[in-house]
Amino acid sequence: NKADLGGGLYCYTSNALITNNTFFLNEANPGGQGGALYCFWNSDPILTNNIMWNDTGPGGPDEISIDGTSNPTVTYCDVEGGTGAPWFGVGCIDTDPMFLDPAGYNLHLSTGSPCIEAGINSAPVLPTRDFNHETRINGTVDMGVDEYYAYPALELHVPSQYLTIQDAIDAAANGATILVQN
Repeated sequence: NKADLGGGLYCYTSNALITNNTFFLNEANPGGQGGALYCFWNSDPILTNNIMWNDTGPGGPDEISIDGTSNPTVTYCDVEGGTGAPWFGVGCIDTDPMFLDPAGYNLHLSTGSPCIEAGINSAPVLPTRDFNHETRINGTVDMGVDEYYAYPALELHVPSQYLTIQDAIDAAANGATILVQN
């Protein structure tokens, strides 16, 4: 996504609840701000369990930008370059999320990702299912749009893990087996 303000999301007089999302490769146009998120005019969104990585503004990495009237609450998020920002809150990290294949836009978390079980289960409006329609909470919730699952023998199951065959194909690594129920 590209925009003048907030390449991924623009909050204008908003107190949005933003939970378990992944912002990746969004861009603020030249002269703009907030590659992933721009907060303007008394916007106080609450961000929890999100990943904001590799989003840019005119000067380089630019995940969250705010005007002088906004005050986002950011907790349990992985925000590139966020360390030291006034909104960088409890449970936040600034560490490569270790996507499975970011060049191929496969944003599943790989084994060893610091985002695995790094979220908080009491996040506001926590979805019960992730992007692939898999159960969201298996212990402690992960940061981002997708829960990490280590599949024995690289088996993916339709419809118990993925609603459609195409969803399973999109998530499959090389050599994976997709099993479809009758």
